[in-house]
Amino acid sequence: MKTLLYLFFLPTLILSTTFLKAQDTVKDSIKTEIEKRSYAYGAMVAKGIARIGFSKDEKNPDRFVEGLIIGMKGDSASFAEAQKTLQKRMQSKKESTTPEEAGNIAYQLGISLIGGLATVIEIPASDFDFNVFKEAFIASEAGDTLKYEDIEMDSILQAYFTPLSKKYNDIMEAKKIAQSSVNIEAGKIFMEKNSKKEGVITLPSGLQYEIIKEGTGKTPTVADQVQTHYHGTLIDGTVFDSSVERGEPASFGVGQVIKGWQEGIPLMSEGAKYKFYIPQELAYGMQSPSPKIPAGSTLIFEVELLKVIPAPKQNTAPKKVATSPTNAEGVKFLEENSKKKGVITLPSGLQYMVIVKGDGPKPKLTDKVQTHYHGTLIDGTVFDSSVERGEPATFPVNQVIKGWQEGIPLMSEGAKYRLFIPQNLAYGMRATGKIPAGSTLIFDVELIKINP
Repeated sequence: MKTLLYLFFLPTLILSTTFLKAQDTVKDSIKTEIEKRSYAYGAMVAKGIARIGFSKDEKNPDRFVEGLIIGMKGDSASFAEAQKTLQKRMQSKKESTTPEEAGNIAYQLGISLIGGLATVIEIPASDFDFNVFKEAFIASEAGDTLKYEDIEMDSILQAYFTPLSKKYNDIMEAKKIAQSSVNIEAGKIFMEKNSKKEGVITLPSGLQYEIIKEGTGKTPTVADQVQTHYHGTLIDGTVFDSSVERGEPASFGVGQVIKGWQEGIPLMSEGAKYKFYIPQELAYGMQSPSPKIPAGSTLIFEVELLKVIPAPKQNTAPKKVATSPTNAEGVKFLEENSKKKGVITLPSGLQYMVIVKGDGPKPKLTDKVQTHYHGTLIDGTVFDSSVERGEPATFPVNQVIKGWQEGIPLMSEGAKYRLFIPQNLAYGMRATGKIPAGSTLIFDVELIKINP
């Protein structure tokens, strides 16, 4: 009878032991996945921050992790404060002078890292082991040999963040569509009322303008460059951009700005000051180029034309390649970069590296694309980043710099490439914003969607 009893309980014991082992295996697998993800995240974040130019104390790992944990809670006010603090630090270009000040920068960096995503979708803190994150962060900062290659770590992070990014983008796109319809209707009502005001001239395209002051100098063409002072607002008076407030005039090619400017600027003469009322279809349309300009916005600009720089006359003489210290540094950088593993150099001089292949369709020059990008100079200085703004950018492929026009059609939806763009495929010998003349540019580009 005892033997039968033993045999009766044996299968139950085996089943129980097997079940417990299976549970342990699943737990171990989850733990391993979390640890690998955390390590990859810590290492890759440290690599990214290293290119921006913060001091060692401003990357304090303990304070950074504290901020990261807070950022994951998705508090909009904390994220906004972090963005404000970091923007002020970046604009000043001055390192923190006290440990407390430096620690606060590290803390705000941690919040900013994931806070934009977390304000919209839930990111559980339990998905990460912050001790492992800190270990990898410190190792990467110290230049130690890491446990995994960059490509493997990027793949781990893509597997985790791609579904979250898609969810985020879907939510934001729905909000944008809803908001843009409101903005478009408000813009139409505004433009209709504005057209009846004394002194306002309405052109067939829908562009409206009024003359504040006539000029007496040269009149530009679309091929020319101009130097202007401008002050841009939404119809509710919100300022979204202003060279006047920055205290520095802006120079650009007339043919390289929004359609409303391309039509309006050639109406002016040097010394003139006009006020333009630009309907959304002549501005950014359904795009939201920055958080301050919602999709579908009608824009108002006061523009003073300071100087016209005529386009150079065409001639048949061989062109001399302009040189500058920045250009020479770029040539040397690209030559060395071309020898690195995974870097492909095209006949045009464009170089690229595939980080994630993607499995969707490829865009044509005539398509619009939605991307996330992070742009730096070869010394790591960030000049523009939709990633840091927390909002993807949408644009026609054929209306961006040549390096993007050549690089983007190589990509498939879901792909992430790193583009190394020589100055002749970027902005050439023309300085723009934070980009000096002759600069070679580096972009990490994620192709989210074609014709969104």
